[in-house]
Amino acid sequence: MLGKTDRRRAAVVTRTALNLVRVAAVVAWPFIPSSADRVLQSLGEVASVPPFTADGRAALSIVPAGRVVAVLSLLFPKIEAAAVARLAARYEGD
Repeated sequence: MLGKTDRRRAAVVTRTALNLVRVAAVVAWPFIPSSADRVLQSLGEVASVPPFTADGRAALSIVPAGRVVAVLSLLFPKIEAAAVARLAARYEGD
């Protein structure tokens, strides 16, 4: 809806959201590096170790306006109820 009524505001919201996704990927990188790398690469990042920006204002403007981003496929497969039940039964005695 915002894209139809205020395109400039929609662009700011989208860019802010993309930068927040980047921040989340950088923070997650030490724990799930391959998934975080996929997200960062989709945002146009090429660094092998993503730099952490402590300045919040700067962190929300790293992905520049106009950058083309790639659409990712599913990062994590859905965990089916049967798999959860098997794991629960497996660790029930621990």
